[in-house]
Amino acid sequence: VYASVVVPDFTREPLSLSGVAVDRQFSGATMPDALATLVPVHMTTQRAFAPSDHVTAFARVYQGRAKTAAPARVTARIVDARDQIAWATDTTLGPSAFDAQRQADFHLELPLDRLADGDYLLTIEATAAAASTRREVRFSVRR
Repeated sequence: VYASVVVPDFTREPLSLSGVAVDRQFSGATMPDALATLVPVHMTTQRAFAPSDHVTAFARVYQGRAKTAAPARVTARIVDARDQIAWATDTTLGPSAFDAQRQADFHLELPLDRLADGDYLLTIEATAAAASTRREVRFSVRR
């Protein structure tokens, strides 16, 4: 199997967002050392969860180096299969949330216990000044 991988230059874009990593917390989870230094979550490819599971979505927000860091608004929205908003939240990452590499981590505990059985789409959107970017991940809740 072959695939093309594009590694964006996060320093050139005024605002960018990593892909979404999903972490299902359970005992015995291990991460290869090479990944553990890059991502602060134990990633899983699993996308079907029980309401009692503890699942966190993780994304990293980047601001290019051309300007000083600005506050970044991060909106997370969960939409059900009927395209209805099932849950949403907003967070502001202030300039001090960004480190020397101009990146800030965003963690979101998914409210699985508040969602009915079904399929969902999580959208994470970051906005700073006139720039915005978003990432999406599908998941389902099953009893």
